[in-house]
Amino acid sequence: MADLENESEQLGANSALSGLNPLQYQKLDASSGRQPFRLIHILPGEFSSPIECYLNHYTLDECPEYECLSYCWGLSTDKVPVVCNEATLHITPSLESALHYLRDENDPRTIWIDQIAINQEDTEERTQQVRIMRTIYENAVRTIAWLGEPTADSDLAIEYCKRVLSTLFTDEEFLNQVNEGRAGKRAGSVRLIKAEFAKTITTEEEVALARLVKRPYFSRMWVIQEVTPLYRVRC
Repeated sequence: MADLENESEQLGANSALSGLNPLQYQKLDASSGRQPFRLIHILPGEFSSPIECYLNHYTLDECPEYECLSYCWGLSTDKVPVVCNEATLHITPSLESALHYLRDENDPRTIWIDQIAINQEDTEERTQQVRIMRTIYENAVRTIAWLGEPTADSDLAIEYCKRVLSTLFTDEEFLNQVNEGRAGKRAGSVRLIKAEFAKTITTEEEVALARLVKRPYFSRMWVIQEVTPLYRVRC
């Protein structure tokens, strides 16, 4: 019954989308030298309802608080439509899935996502936005690392990582190190973490952790730019 309801919802969403025009990006105005960029406002909704969002122009020195998304694009050959500025925009299934998990049921969410915030058909804009991408991530209140949809044992792997870290740092101490960019840089901290992993891990946790780190997200070169300089990452 649930599958039939979901299929009906999807058919209704596709029908509504078919009547919309493709999204036309408005040119970013860089004439003032104030580093313009776009932010996405994800409108609230139930988990299974179609994604709807709005794009607005801002500058790096004058914008609302926002989050950034670090994720794996996935294959670009089979894109799916979402509603953006009351028009259709085609994005990868990987991102569309992430948006369903990120969307709040009651409040809009402001976030920067490269695939939507940058006009991918405009080579000049892409080049300009890549130049300021590090600053965009640094100015965000947090960066969300989207590793992919949950699996049967992904929560086990995440909870195990949390448990290991909690044995080495108090919440306050770890948060202070994260905010100051010192997490993982303290003398011997990496050695301590490795030792704690080896000492406490069960067979089930080891299998779950191995599966987690083999996800495509961890093979992305862009992770270094998106996550390494940041100290407010949440998974």
